[in-house]
Amino acid sequence: MVVSIPQMVKNCRNIAGVEGISILLILQWTLGDATNLVGAILTKQLPLQVYLAIYFVFADLVLFSQYVYYQIWKRKQSKESNGPGTLPKIVLCFTGAFLGTNFLGPSVYQTLSTFPIRDVNLPVKTHPAGRSLLGINVLHNAVIFHGFTDELGYAIGIVSSIFYIGSRSAQLYKNYKRQSTEGLSLLMFLLAIFGNLTYGLAIIVRDLEGVYIIRHIPWLIGSLGVILLDASLLLQFKYYGGDNAFDKLSQEPLLRDQEIVVDVEREDHHYGSIN
Repeated sequence: MVVSIPQMVKNCRNIAGVEGISILLILQWTLGDATNLVGAILTKQLPLQVYLAIYFVFADLVLFSQYVYYQIWKRKQSKESNGPGTLPKIVLCFTGAFLGTNFLGPSVYQTLSTFPIRDVNLPVKTHPAGRSLLGINVLHNAVIFHGFTDELGYAIGIVSSIFYIGSRSAQLYKNYKRQSTEGLSLLMFLLAIFGNLTYGLAIIVRDLEGVYIIRHIPWLIGSLGVILLDASLLLQFKYYGGDNAFDKLSQEPLLRDQEIVVDVEREDHHYGSIN
């Protein structure tokens, strides 16, 4: 839930912070969360999951509003002032920090889907008496989908995963064109990797049955596949040298923006001449 806060803080400290973020990254985040919301409604998920999906979409809109504020409004006002006003900047920063959960949003939302109570259409393992909680014996029923709504929800899951992967691809391309990762938070991507990794492992370790894995392929790709792209972003941070906070601290001079005046008195040495 706090993975995007490092980026929000970076944006607050540096007015040009969002210039390093790809607009396609933000748009595809929003589309990915929006399709997750639609999928939650179609598959009749718990109200909590629907509320979370709405929350993540709203968080995306807040981040988009920050992008618009910094990129469009700032450019119009640049001729009249050095930067945006203090009050709107503070409002956007605090709102974005509170609602900035764009990377972990899909992960948190989908992690909750691994609990048996959530997916009412997912066959449950039978008890020793031969009955399951839903009255479905999966030993004799290997049906993967249960009706058109279930199939539609699966298709939407695929679309959502494509958006999440596309968002990282757009950022990789922008970094390549700029030959820089300046403006991006390294810590945000590290937290994103951790969140997606734990989500993917949570799916795998819960059940290794073929039907279960097949039903979760879109979300496995959307999490573990994104990890590979985030790792590529880390390589760009290393190659382009952007946001190496610890390296910058170690390389900063101890005396900065200070004049050091050293007076050297010249001494005239008189040597006797030999006649």
